Amino acid sequence: MGRRHQQAFVFVFGLVLFLVSACSDAESADIRFIDQEGKSLVLETSQRGKSGLVRPGDSLVYKLKKSLNPGPNYVLALTYRVVLDNQKNTGGQAPAALFSLLKDPTKAEASQIRWQLPLSGEFLGGPGMASLLKVKYAIPMGSVSFSAIRVDYKKALKNENSGVSIQLESMALEPLWFGFYYKDGAFSCSPFVSRTAGLVTIDVPDQFRGTGLWKLDLSAASLASPVSLRIGSAGAGGFSVQAKTVPSLMAGSLPEIPFPLVAAVQDRLVEGASVVFSRFNLSPLPESPIPADPASILDYRQELWRHKDYEVFQWDRFPSILIFDTRSYEVQDRLFKRLAFYVEKAGFRGRLAQDGEIASLHGWNAHDYRSSDLADFFTTAEKTHFPLNREEQELREILLAHGIIKAGSDGNPRVYTAGEGAIISISQESADYLRRLFMDHEAFHGLFFIDPDFQAFALERWTHLDPVAKKFLVAYFRNRGYDTADAYLMKNELMAYCLQQGVAGAAPYFGKTLPERLAEYPQHLQSMPEKDAASGTWPALAALFTAEAKAFSDYVSKRWGLEAGRVWNITKRSL
Repeated sequence: MGRRHQQAFVFVFGLVLFLVSACSDAESADIRFIDQEGKSLVLETSQRGKSGLVRPGDSLVYKLKKSLNPGPNYVLALTYRVVLDNQKNTGGQAPAALFSLLKDPTKAEASQIRWQLPLSGEFLGGPGMASLLKVKYAIPMGSVSFSAIRVDYKKALKNENSGVSIQLESMALEPLWFGFYYKDGAFSCSPFVSRTAGLVTIDVPDQFRGTGLWKLDLSAASLASPVSLRIGSAGAGGFSVQAKTVPSLMAGSLPEIPFPLVAAVQDRLVEGASVVFSRFNLSPLPESPIPADPASILDYRQELWRHKDYEVFQWDRFPSILIFDTRSYEVQDRLFKRLAFYVEKAGFRGRLAQDGEIASLHGWNAHDYRSSDLADFFTTAEKTHFPLNREEQELREILLAHGIIKAGSDGNPRVYTAGEGAIISISQESADYLRRLFMDHEAFHGLFFIDPDFQAFALERWTHLDPVAKKFLVAYFRNRGYDTADAYLMKNELMAYCLQQGVAGAAPYFGKTLPERLAEYPQHLQSMPEKDAASGTWPALAALFTAEAKAFSDYVSKRWGLEAGRVWNITKRSL
């Protein structure tokens, strides 16, 4: 809550008035209480509190049949509507609505927790009472037990009949979160959120942070562009973020204590606005890949992996693309090496090679595969009773769980069909600069696999590629072991090699690095244009492939807001 507009205090305080006003026999309230397991619990109240309408001057108690102690990783979300009586509302100050948790409503004791409920979102630049349809206020539980909830709606001092009432709709225990979001006319928020001079700050005291991992979700509608965030504090793993579009930052790429968060926001919040920290509970593999921006994956803490040898992520902007990060090249080979030979390697395509046959041969340092090739690989293994290793079997289960491949029907489990999506992989064993380059290269492959328009554009570039550039590139790919007879593979690799670094990097890469590698093999010299002796480069290749890189970069910029050398939205700097 904004400190200027309301104060949220947690304290033990003396209570004199605790009985329900004009109370008769207890009745079941129309409001239902949802516990942390999703079960609906009955609330008992007086006849006056049955409907959930709370008027100025009311003090209503809602009792549970049992005491609850959900623990520090939950909030109690109170959802209510602000009801305006236009004949009575003079626009004056609204009463103060106080929410309390009671340990035992039969005793005149202090409340466990007391909060003031917001009646508008204006303290954060959100909607006022007149335009607000609904409010959800998420109250952190701490470590308290309670068996009743009271709403005290005190009369305003100067305007005793303000014409503002509260219609309670529901109470529910939710996993711990802090922040705000504004959707479908409803404004949801928590304590410890404030706004000053265009900056929203979330800073939570230690006793309400709970335990576990955090996830940060943001909406473009709430933040100034480009996005500017400060997360955590200097000396405690904090960092600042600049982003082209709004990211979702996952647990493993956030500081262990991500507070305070400071975000620059627009003048007024609009529909879709959100800045929310929430607890993130990881499900075990093969289900639930971790949604993340590729930059977050590069920074994700390995000690948080669910599998000791690899972690599986889901590109947040393109959920059908899974991204594997492996502990080593050895692990990556056990997952993907046989697949690489089956799909891409000349002399091996379409057949499953035994480990001994490919043991001395190089696979790839990073990988990418479309759903149809994955389905074919596992179908072939089933039909031929080929003994897949443990990692390949785990890969199959992950692909099935995410729908990238599908098990056959009609009583024929030995056939797999293509689902939706693709997979890519990088390794922790690669140097940092290579991890970034491989992430770019492989992520663009992933987009290529799922987007027919991108495939068509790449085919056009490959078909009309200058003969000098095409002759060189085919020779280079043949030297690297690619099956150059596959036109689909060639247009795919042209695209990825052009986009894996910024456009400015294309000239040195294609005009020096790659031709120097190929020049080590005399049989390929005839496939290379003339070398400039003075500079030691191949200017023709530099110019031709710079033009290709520019064309591809312009395409992905227009289509997705990406560019050559950047598939992520986040630039991160330490505080």
